[in-house]
This record gives sequence, structure tokens and C-alpha cells, in this order.
Amino acid sequence: MAKYRVSVIVRMREDLPEPQGIALEKVLKRMGYKEISDIRVGKILEMNVEGDNKEKVVETITNLSNDLFSNPVIENFELKVMEL
Repeated sequence: MAKYRVSVIVRMREDLPEPQGIALEKVLKRMGYKEISDIRVGKILEMNVEGDNKEKVVETITNLSNDLFSNPVIENFELKVMEL
């Protein structure tokens, strides 16, 4: 059985405002960093996964990402899978 390192990157959908990013941008502007804009905050989940093949691992983590790791109504996710 192969072992994979999987990263799940979860971000707010692009068509929705991202409250944490907006708040950070306001703070940075007050600090004088006027050149920084359009901040988006997300989360990264990293894990090791054992599986028969990469396709099965991607399927499993995609299902978990849809059901548990993200809120599909307001968030998108991206997978990065690397064989160890």
C-alpha cells in the first residue's frame, strides 16, 4: 500500500466577501501598508494517507473535503497529493 502526503487548501469562494481578509486589510492600511489589498484568509489541512492508488486517495479526501473539511456553500478547496 502506498503512502501519500495530502494538502487540502480551503478558501472562501471568490464571489463572497472574506471577513478576516477585510479586517486584516483595514489593520494594514492603518499601519501604513497601503500597497497591500484583496487579502483572502483560508486554511490548510495536511495529512498522510495510505491507499492502493492515488485516484482512490483523491476520491476519499475529496469526499471528506466536501462533507467535513469545507462548507461547499461558501468555500472551495484544492487538493495537492504527493506520493511519499
